[in-house]
Amino acid sequence: MAILGINRLAARSIVRGYDLKLQMRTVIRDIYTYAEGIYNRKNQSFPEGTIKGKVKDSSNTVTTITMKGLISLPGVGGQTALRGTEERPTTFDVFCYQANWRKAIPIPGYGSRKMEADKYKLYETHEKQLGSQWEPEEHGYAIREGILERYDHNMVNPASDCAAACVQWWHPNMFIPTNGPYGQPAFNRNRATHTNTICASLIATGGFGQLAARTATAPVLEDISNWALNPRRLRPLSIPGMPTGKGFVCTVSEIQAGFMSNPTYSALNMGSQWISYSQLNDKLIMWPGVIGRYNNLLIVVDDRQPTLIPGGSAPPFSLTAGYMVWGNRDLRQRTNPNVKDTMFIHGESSFIEVEGEPVHWLDDVQDYGFNKGIGIGGVRGCQRADFLDPNSTAIVQEGGGVAILDFPNQGGQA
Repeated sequence: MAILGINRLAARSIVRGYDLKLQMRTVIRDIYTYAEGIYNRKNQSFPEGTIKGKVKDSSNTVTTITMKGLISLPGVGGQTALRGTEERPTTFDVFCYQANWRKAIPIPGYGSRKMEADKYKLYETHEKQLGSQWEPEEHGYAIREGILERYDHNMVNPASDCAAACVQWWHPNMFIPTNGPYGQPAFNRNRATHTNTICASLIATGGFGQLAARTATAPVLEDISNWALNPRRLRPLSIPGMPTGKGFVCTVSEIQAGFMSNPTYSALNMGSQWISYSQLNDKLIMWPGVIGRYNNLLIVVDDRQPTLIPGGSAPPFSLTAGYMVWGNRDLRQRTNPNVKDTMFIHGESSFIEVEGEPVHWLDDVQDYGFNKGIGIGGVRGCQRADFLDPNSTAIVQEGGGVAILDFPNQGGQA
């Protein structure tokens, strides 16, 4: 006769165990940890080698930075009178704005709900994430938007004090592969007009789809290198370890970086000028996220590199930027068949950051401390250094540029 089966204990009586170590989701890293330089009011310049130009000013919500133009007209010769031919100085300026930003979370001050969560240290961890996770992601998002679209989202928010003055437009220095250094889309302060020009250029070079000729291959990098120096005349960074001591830092997405770092792909597509990570000198490998060098371009991977999505079959075209935002929320629409990757070409003072009120903690209490609100906030602005001529529509942008690329897994050789 068989032994009777064992009955399970009543569900309510089963002792359950819990892992009291709270598990955390992975946070996509942010690479904007480069050296920054403070604007020197006396000589009106940023330190050499600065990608991020910082303006520390707690007394003004608007700061003006002035750039002097070059002496560019000819002199006189022979017996020609010199009087009356004097060349007056020209200046360009950029207004640096900043806006409030804040974020808060609710936590229980005491009571049963606090007791239930205390074993996991849930709310303590939630509070720490404000400063360790959310704020760096917010900051990085603002930097990338400021580079690509001139001003960050807090500055253009209708509730911001500077919203009326902060009009977004695309980067003046846009590069589209196969057009060569001198065939790039002309800039226009009108965003719709510039959008049409960019999209028309994409169509002229093969359409909105994915093309091998528009990926980060040796010919494209060579054109970017030449284009940055001439005709754009971007200001190179001081980069110890580069062959000439100067160059540009270029951020690419992890998808571009994955292919560029693949020996098989690089052998077919990158040419002899490509120097992989393992061959870089000790000074260059100190850059966060560096994967290699091509000529005067130091290539750095950015897991949060933005995208651009063009649309339309005729003017007016559309062009939408996609970003990775807070909590690893990916709004880059990489499954869209027309999506474009970007490469940021960083020269000296590629973007400017003003922080009149540094990050600080906020708190609020309700019902005798039964419920609490904990937050962080500050006053900050991230924007491009687009210097404008106050007497015309001329613009000077020498800090960097943006290359529009296709994804190599869609069009490049593998």
